[in-house]
Amino acid sequence: MAAAADVQIVNEGTLASLVLTGEIDVSVAPQLLTYADRLLASAPSEIVIDLADTTFLDSAGVGALVALRNAATEAGVGTVRLRPGPSNVMRVLGIVGLTDTFDEIV
Repeated sequence: MAAAADVQIVNEGTLASLVLTGEIDVSVAPQLLTYADRLLASAPSEIVIDLADTTFLDSAGVGALVALRNAATEAGVGTVRLRPGPSNVMRVLGIVGLTDTFDEIV
């Protein structure tokens, strides 16, 4: 049985976190992009993408993370950090070269 996916925004002043839980796949990617738009509308100076409770990441999820990173850059967000997830999720990001795309891993 697939883990239920969830996307949440946590705002703390000028820091905004996008917390991803469960399987981030083709069925969740559109929701992730909607939340990314909401997050950017709050004009944060820093974003943390929290993958700590993400159990799976497919190419659609990777694409959504790239789109978020690109949109954040265009919106003038100063820093986009990544909170690492389990090794299987981080392996996917490493294979496609995304771990170097984010400002740092926290």
